[in-house]
Amino acid sequence: MGFKTSSTPLIKVNNKEQKIVAGSLKYDIGDVAVKVTAYSIGGGKTETGHAEDASTGIGKVSFELPLNKEVNAVIADWKSKINGCVIQLLEKMGTEVQTIVFQGHSIVNNPEREVSPEGKVTIEFEGDPAEVF
Repeated sequence: MGFKTSSTPLIKVNNKEQKIVAGSLKYDIGDVAVKVTAYSIGGGKTETGHAEDASTGIGKVSFELPLNKEVNAVIADWKSKINGCVIQLLEKMGTEVQTIVFQGHSIVNNPEREVSPEGKVTIEFEGDPAEVF
């Protein structure tokens, strides 16, 4: 039996709930990638070596905020907290709620405001890998 994932998770940044554009949330919990290298062992044969690449262990969260009169101040506040933003995601998975916490995050993009009837701005955070509860 599969799980049903909600497309409307609760998102908090620095303990404040955020209203985001539905379906815009993306995240990577920051598992490290494995690099595989081939080594020649002679006789036309190879053997592989496997190693974790610690440089890929970065948590990432992105979402879109609707444009409103408060968004510029909110973004400025988050940008000022380099390595100091905490993002919490509470997502319903079947009958249970999964909590994912990203600590030590910073905004890494230069958020561009889309001026349109449905104006929005994309925010991208990166930092420590997530803890999943």
